[in-house]
Amino acid sequence: MRQPIATASSGPLRRLVVLVALVACIVGGSGISSPVADAASRQIAMGALSAPLNKRTTYDAFVRLTGRAPAIWALWVGWGDPLNHDLPSLTLLNHMRSKGTVPLIIWQPVISKDPRSARFRFDTIARGDHDAYIRSFGAQLARYGGPVILRFAHEFEGYWFPWRIGLPGNTAATFTEAWRHIWDILRGGPAPLAPNARFLWSPHGCDCAERLTPLWPGDGYVDYIGMSVYNWASLRHMPWRTMARLMRARMAGIADLPKKPIIVAETASTHRGGNKAQWIRDGYEMLYSRWPRVVGVLYTNVDMGTQGVAGHTEDWRLVLPRGGAALTAYKQLLRKERFRGRIR
Repeated sequence: MRQPIATASSGPLRRLVVLVALVACIVGGSGISSPVADAASRQIAMGALSAPLNKRTTYDAFVRLTGRAPAIWALWVGWGDPLNHDLPSLTLLNHMRSKGTVPLIIWQPVISKDPRSARFRFDTIARGDHDAYIRSFGAQLARYGGPVILRFAHEFEGYWFPWRIGLPGNTAATFTEAWRHIWDILRGGPAPLAPNARFLWSPHGCDCAERLTPLWPGDGYVDYIGMSVYNWASLRHMPWRTMARLMRARMAGIADLPKKPIIVAETASTHRGGNKAQWIRDGYEMLYSRWPRVVGVLYTNVDMGTQGVAGHTEDWRLVLPRGGAALTAYKQLLRKERFRGRIR
Protein backbone atom coordinates (compact mmCIF):
# COMPACT_ATOMS: atom_id res chain seq x y z
CA MET A 1 0.00 0.00 0.00
CA ARG A 2 1.22 3.45 -0.81
CA GLN A 3 2.53 5.03 2.35
CA PRO A 4 5.46 7.20 3.43
CA ILE A 5 8.39 5.50 5.07
CA ALA A 6 8.17 5.07 8.82
CA THR A 7 10.81 6.96 10.75
CA ALA A 8 12.72 6.20 13.90
CA SER A 9 10.21 8.26 15.83
CA SER A 10 7.30 6.05 14.82
CA GLY A 11 7.00 4.38 18.21
CA PRO A 12 6.47 0.64 17.94
CA LEU A 13 6.77 0.91 14.17
CA ARG A 14 10.36 2.08 14.38
CA ARG A 15 11.48 -1.38 13.27
CA LEU A 16 8.42 -2.32 11.23
CA VAL A 17 8.72 -0.75 7.81
CA VAL A 18 6.36 -3.46 6.63
CA LEU A 19 3.44 -1.95 8.52
CA VAL A 20 3.74 1.01 6.22
CA ALA A 21 2.73 -1.38 3.45
CA LEU A 22 -0.32 -2.64 5.17
CA VAL A 23 -2.08 0.42 4.09
CA ALA A 24 0.20 -5.00 -1.22
CA CYS A 25 2.73 -25.54 -14.02
CA ILE A 26 6.19 -26.79 -13.53
CA VAL A 27 8.83 -24.50 -12.31
CA GLY A 28 11.47 -24.45 -15.01
CA GLY A 29 14.60 -26.33 -14.07
CA SER A 30 13.51 -27.10 -10.51
CA GLY A 31 11.38 -30.20 -10.90
CA ILE A 32 8.99 -28.76 -8.29
CA SER A 33 5.33 -28.46 -9.12
CA SER A 34 3.94 -24.97 -8.93
CA PRO A 35 1.78 -24.97 -5.77
CA VAL A 36 -1.89 -24.12 -6.05
CA ALA A 37 -4.70 -23.96 -3.54
CA ASP A 38 -6.94 -26.88 -4.47
CA ALA A 39 -7.15 -25.64 -8.04
CA ALA A 40 -9.04 -28.69 -9.25
CA SER A 41 -11.96 -27.88 -6.98
CA ARG A 42 -11.54 -24.11 -7.43
CA GLN A 43 -11.23 -23.16 -3.80
CA ILE A 44 -9.77 -19.89 -2.61
CA ALA A 45 -7.42 -19.87 0.38
CA MET A 46 -8.58 -17.19 2.81
CA GLY A 47 -5.76 -15.36 4.54
CA ALA A 48 -5.13 -12.27 6.60
CA LEU A 49 -2.59 -9.73 7.75
CA SER A 50 -2.98 -8.22 11.19
CA ALA A 51 -0.99 -6.26 13.76
CA PRO A 52 1.12 -6.45 15.76
CA LEU A 53 2.93 -8.73 13.33
CA ASN A 54 4.76 -11.97 14.19
CA LYS A 55 2.79 -12.47 17.40
CA ARG A 56 0.96 -15.65 18.33
CA THR A 57 -1.51 -13.56 20.30
CA THR A 58 -2.41 -11.64 17.13
CA TYR A 59 -2.90 -14.85 15.17
CA ASP A 60 -4.98 -16.49 17.90
CA ALA A 61 -7.13 -13.38 18.29
CA PHE A 62 -7.95 -13.46 14.58
CA VAL A 63 -8.90 -17.13 14.80
CA ARG A 64 -11.27 -16.31 17.66
CA LEU A 65 -12.66 -13.30 15.79
CA THR A 66 -13.52 -15.18 12.62
CA GLY A 67 -14.07 -18.68 13.99
CA ARG A 68 -11.57 -20.33 11.63
CA ALA A 69 -7.81 -20.47 11.23
CA PRO A 70 -6.65 -18.61 8.12
CA ALA A 71 -5.15 -20.61 5.28
CA ILE A 72 -2.42 -17.95 4.87
CA TRP A 73 -1.03 -15.61 7.52
CA ALA A 74 1.33 -12.70 6.85
CA LEU A 75 4.54 -12.30 8.86
CA TRP A 76 7.44 -9.96 8.20
CA VAL A 77 11.22 -10.00 8.12
CA GLY A 78 13.58 -7.05 7.54
CA TRP A 79 16.94 -8.02 6.08
CA GLY A 80 18.82 -5.45 8.14
CA ASP A 81 16.67 -5.48 11.27
CA PRO A 82 18.85 -6.68 14.17
CA LEU A 83 15.84 -8.10 16.03
CA ASN A 84 13.85 -9.47 13.12
CA HIS A 85 16.08 -10.54 10.24
CA ASP A 86 15.56 -14.24 10.91
CA LEU A 87 12.58 -16.44 10.16
CA PRO A 88 9.92 -16.02 12.87
CA SER A 89 10.12 -18.54 15.68
CA LEU A 90 9.50 -22.21 14.95
CA THR A 91 7.13 -22.22 17.92
CA LEU A 92 4.86 -19.74 16.14
CA LEU A 93 5.26 -21.37 12.73
CA ASN A 94 4.51 -24.86 14.05
CA HIS A 95 1.49 -23.54 15.96
CA MET A 96 0.16 -22.08 12.73
CA ARG A 97 1.02 -25.22 10.80
CA SER A 98 -0.96 -27.36 13.24
CA LYS A 99 -4.02 -25.35 12.23
CA GLY A 100 -3.38 -25.61 8.50
CA THR A 101 -1.95 -22.10 8.08
CA VAL A 102 0.88 -21.34 5.64
CA PRO A 103 3.10 -18.34 6.48
CA LEU A 104 3.56 -15.57 3.95
CA ILE A 105 6.80 -13.75 4.73
CA ILE A 106 6.91 -10.07 3.77
CA TRP A 107 10.67 -10.15 3.08
CA GLN A 108 11.99 -6.58 3.00
CA PRO A 109 15.51 -5.71 1.80
CA VAL A 110 15.88 -2.79 4.14
CA ILE A 111 17.47 -1.62 7.36
CA SER A 112 14.34 -0.86 9.33
CA LYS A 113 15.97 1.55 11.76
CA ASP A 114 17.32 3.50 8.76
CA PRO A 115 14.76 2.77 6.03
CA ARG A 116 16.34 5.07 3.47
CA SER A 117 19.64 3.22 3.59
CA ALA A 118 20.83 1.92 0.22
CA ARG A 119 22.67 -1.04 1.72
CA PHE A 120 20.35 -3.62 0.17
CA ARG A 121 20.19 -2.29 -3.38
CA PHE A 122 19.18 -4.72 -6.08
CA ASP A 123 22.56 -4.44 -7.79
CA THR A 124 24.37 -5.42 -4.56
CA ILE A 125 22.01 -8.36 -4.07
CA ALA A 126 22.54 -9.50 -7.65
CA ARG A 127 26.35 -9.42 -7.38
CA GLY A 128 26.31 -11.57 -4.25
CA ASP A 129 27.07 -9.08 -1.47
CA HIS A 130 24.33 -10.53 0.75
CA ASP A 131 24.64 -14.23 -0.05
CA ALA A 132 25.60 -15.18 3.50
CA TYR A 133 22.34 -13.76 4.84
CA ILE A 134 20.24 -15.32 2.07
CA ARG A 135 21.81 -18.73 2.68
CA SER A 136 21.29 -18.43 6.43
CA PHE A 137 17.64 -17.57 5.89
CA GLY A 138 17.30 -20.46 3.46
CA ALA A 139 18.69 -22.85 6.05
CA GLN A 140 16.06 -21.63 8.51
CA LEU A 141 13.34 -22.21 5.93
CA ALA A 142 14.62 -25.74 5.41
CA ARG A 143 14.59 -26.44 9.16
CA TYR A 144 10.96 -25.41 9.32
CA GLY A 145 10.13 -27.66 6.38
CA GLY A 146 6.56 -26.58 5.67
CA PRO A 147 5.60 -24.47 2.68
CA VAL A 148 6.48 -20.79 3.05
CA ILE A 149 5.50 -18.02 0.64
CA LEU A 150 8.22 -15.38 0.18
CA ARG A 151 6.96 -11.94 -0.81
CA PHE A 152 10.30 -10.32 -1.58
CA ALA A 153 10.54 -6.53 -2.07
CA HIS A 154 6.81 -6.13 -2.56
CA GLU A 155 5.25 -3.19 -4.43
CA PHE A 156 8.61 -2.62 -6.05
CA GLU A 157 7.21 -0.47 -8.85
CA GLY A 158 5.74 2.09 -6.44
CA TYR A 159 7.45 5.23 -5.16
CA TRP A 160 6.96 4.69 -1.42
CA PHE A 161 9.61 2.13 -0.43
CA PRO A 162 13.42 2.39 -0.23
CA TRP A 163 13.76 -0.64 -2.54
CA ARG A 164 11.67 0.97 -5.28
CA ILE A 165 12.68 0.89 -8.91
CA GLY A 166 14.33 4.14 -9.96
CA LEU A 167 16.64 4.68 -7.01
CA PRO A 168 20.42 4.27 -7.52
CA GLY A 169 21.20 0.61 -8.14
CA ASN A 170 17.53 -0.27 -8.53
CA THR A 171 16.54 -0.71 -12.16
CA ALA A 172 14.23 -3.17 -13.86
CA ALA A 173 17.32 -5.13 -14.91
CA THR A 174 18.95 -5.25 -11.47
CA PHE A 175 15.62 -6.14 -9.85
CA THR A 176 15.11 -9.16 -12.08
CA GLU A 177 18.77 -10.14 -11.66
CA ALA A 178 18.48 -9.92 -7.87
CA TRP A 179 15.27 -11.94 -7.91
CA ARG A 180 16.83 -14.73 -10.00
CA HIS A 181 19.96 -14.71 -7.84
CA ILE A 182 17.91 -15.26 -4.68
CA TRP A 183 15.90 -17.99 -6.39
CA ASP A 184 19.08 -19.71 -7.54
CA ILE A 185 20.39 -19.80 -3.97
CA LEU A 186 17.17 -21.08 -2.38
CA ARG A 187 15.65 -23.22 -5.12
CA GLY A 188 18.29 -23.77 -7.79
CA GLY A 189 20.33 -26.84 -8.56
CA PRO A 190 19.66 -30.55 -8.06
CA ALA A 191 19.66 -30.20 -4.25
CA PRO A 192 17.90 -26.87 -3.47
CA LEU A 193 18.64 -25.27 -0.13
CA ALA A 194 14.99 -24.44 0.62
CA PRO A 195 12.69 -26.45 -1.68
CA ASN A 196 9.73 -25.43 0.51
CA ALA A 197 10.09 -21.74 -0.47
CA ARG A 198 7.39 -20.40 -2.79
CA PHE A 199 8.12 -17.13 -4.60
CA LEU A 200 5.37 -14.49 -4.77
CA TRP A 201 6.15 -11.74 -7.30
CA SER A 202 4.02 -8.98 -5.85
CA PRO A 203 3.80 -5.54 -7.48
CA HIS A 204 1.33 -3.04 -6.13
CA GLY A 205 -0.65 -3.04 -9.35
CA CYS A 206 -1.92 0.14 -10.95
CA ASP A 207 -5.43 1.44 -11.54
CA CYS A 208 -4.09 2.65 -14.89
CA ALA A 209 -3.45 -0.90 -16.16
CA GLU A 210 0.28 -0.19 -16.57
CA ARG A 211 2.11 -3.18 -18.09
CA LEU A 212 4.66 -4.74 -15.76
CA THR A 213 6.43 -7.00 -18.25
CA PRO A 214 9.91 -5.37 -17.89
CA LEU A 215 9.93 -6.30 -14.19
CA TRP A 216 9.12 -9.98 -14.73
CA PRO A 217 12.00 -12.27 -13.54
CA GLY A 218 11.00 -15.18 -15.78
CA ASP A 219 8.47 -17.98 -15.77
CA GLY A 220 10.66 -20.44 -13.91
CA TYR A 221 11.41 -18.02 -11.08
CA VAL A 222 7.88 -17.26 -9.90
CA ASP A 223 5.28 -19.48 -8.24
CA TYR A 224 2.58 -16.86 -7.66
CA ILE A 225 1.70 -13.39 -8.91
CA GLY A 226 0.52 -10.98 -6.22
CA MET A 227 -1.14 -7.58 -6.04
CA SER A 228 -2.59 -5.06 -3.59
CA VAL A 229 -6.27 -4.11 -3.93
CA TYR A 230 -7.63 -1.33 -1.69
CA ASN A 231 -10.84 0.68 -1.76
CA TRP A 232 -9.69 3.99 -0.29
CA ALA A 233 -12.85 5.95 -1.18
CA SER A 234 -13.34 8.79 1.31
CA LEU A 235 -9.93 8.21 2.91
CA ARG A 236 -8.26 9.64 -0.19
CA HIS A 237 -11.19 11.65 -1.53
CA MET A 238 -11.76 8.97 -4.15
CA PRO A 239 -15.01 7.48 -5.42
CA TRP A 240 -16.21 4.21 -3.96
CA ARG A 241 -14.74 1.48 -6.15
CA THR A 242 -15.69 -2.18 -6.13
CA MET A 243 -13.12 -4.94 -5.99
CA ALA A 244 -14.16 -5.89 -9.54
CA ARG A 245 -13.24 -2.45 -10.85
CA LEU A 246 -9.91 -2.45 -9.04
CA MET A 247 -9.06 -5.97 -10.17
CA ARG A 248 -9.78 -5.30 -13.84
CA ALA A 249 -6.97 -2.76 -14.08
CA ARG A 250 -4.53 -4.96 -12.19
CA MET A 251 -5.31 -7.97 -14.32
CA ALA A 252 -4.74 -5.86 -17.43
CA GLY A 253 -1.31 -4.97 -16.07
CA ILE A 254 -0.26 -8.63 -15.99
CA ALA A 255 -2.03 -9.68 -19.18
CA ASP A 256 1.26 -10.23 -21.03
CA LEU A 257 2.75 -12.43 -18.30
CA PRO A 258 2.59 -16.21 -17.86
CA LYS A 259 -0.69 -17.44 -16.38
CA LYS A 260 0.57 -18.11 -12.88
CA PRO A 261 -1.74 -18.59 -9.87
CA ILE A 262 -2.62 -15.28 -8.22
CA ILE A 263 -2.58 -14.32 -4.54
CA VAL A 264 -4.20 -11.00 -3.65
CA ALA A 265 -1.58 -10.26 -1.00
CA GLU A 266 -3.37 -7.25 0.51
CA THR A 267 -6.97 -6.13 0.24
CA ALA A 268 -9.38 -4.09 2.33
CA SER A 269 -12.06 -1.43 2.17
CA THR A 270 -12.92 1.62 4.19
CA HIS A 271 -16.38 1.61 5.77
CA ARG A 272 -16.99 5.28 4.93
CA GLY A 273 -18.76 6.15 1.71
CA GLY A 274 -20.38 2.84 0.88
CA ASN A 275 -21.38 -0.62 2.04
CA LYS A 276 -18.26 -2.38 3.27
CA ALA A 277 -20.05 -5.67 3.95
CA GLN A 278 -21.31 -5.77 0.38
CA TRP A 279 -17.84 -4.81 -0.90
CA ILE A 280 -16.37 -7.85 0.86
CA ARG A 281 -19.17 -10.25 0.01
CA ASP A 282 -19.48 -9.30 -3.66
CA GLY A 283 -15.75 -8.81 -4.14
CA TYR A 284 -14.69 -12.22 -2.91
CA GLU A 285 -17.48 -13.93 -4.86
CA MET A 286 -16.37 -12.02 -7.94
CA LEU A 287 -12.78 -13.18 -7.50
CA TYR A 288 -14.01 -16.77 -7.39
CA SER A 289 -16.37 -16.58 -10.36
CA ARG A 290 -14.48 -14.25 -12.70
CA TRP A 291 -10.80 -15.00 -12.10
CA PRO A 292 -10.20 -18.69 -11.36
CA ARG A 293 -6.45 -18.06 -11.26
CA VAL A 294 -6.95 -16.37 -7.88
CA VAL A 295 -6.03 -19.02 -5.32
CA GLY A 296 -5.54 -16.86 -2.22
CA VAL A 297 -6.68 -13.54 -0.71
CA LEU A 298 -5.31 -11.83 2.40
CA TYR A 299 -7.49 -9.26 4.15
CA THR A 300 -5.62 -6.40 5.86
CA ASN A 301 -7.20 -6.40 9.29
CA VAL A 302 -5.29 -3.40 10.66
CA ASP A 303 -6.13 -0.08 12.30
CA MET A 304 -3.34 2.14 11.02
CA GLY A 305 -4.42 4.89 13.40
CA THR A 306 -3.01 2.91 16.32
CA GLN A 307 0.30 2.02 14.68
CA GLY A 308 2.23 5.26 15.07
CA VAL A 309 2.63 6.09 11.38
CA ALA A 310 2.31 9.85 11.07
CA GLY A 311 -0.60 11.04 8.95
CA HIS A 312 -2.33 7.68 8.64
CA THR A 313 -5.63 7.02 10.35
CA GLU A 314 -7.25 4.49 8.03
CA ASP A 315 -8.91 1.63 9.86
CA TRP A 316 -9.40 -1.44 7.69
CA ARG A 317 -10.50 -3.83 10.44
CA LEU A 318 -13.34 -6.26 9.90
CA VAL A 319 -15.02 -5.06 13.11
CA LEU A 320 -15.94 -1.82 11.34
CA PRO A 321 -18.58 -0.57 10.90
CA ARG A 322 -19.56 -1.04 14.51
CA GLY A 323 -22.74 -2.94 13.68
CA GLY A 324 -20.60 -5.93 12.68
CA ALA A 325 -21.92 -6.26 9.13
CA ALA A 326 -18.48 -6.53 7.52
CA LEU A 327 -17.29 -9.18 9.94
CA THR A 328 -20.52 -11.10 9.44
CA ALA A 329 -20.06 -10.97 5.66
CA TYR A 330 -16.50 -12.28 5.99
CA LYS A 331 -17.55 -15.11 8.30
CA GLN A 332 -20.33 -16.06 5.91
CA LEU A 333 -17.73 -16.46 3.17
CA LEU A 334 -15.63 -18.67 5.42
CA ARG A 335 -18.54 -21.09 5.77
CA LYS A 336 -18.70 -21.68 2.02
CA GLU A 337 -16.84 -24.62 0.54
CA ARG A 338 -15.35 -22.52 -2.27
CA PHE A 339 -13.52 -20.41 0.31
CA ARG A 340 -11.85 -23.32 2.09
CA GLY A 341 -8.78 -23.58 -0.11
CA ARG A 342 -5.33 -24.46 1.16
CA ILE A 343 -1.84 -23.72 -0.09
CA ARG A 344 0.21 -26.86 -0.64
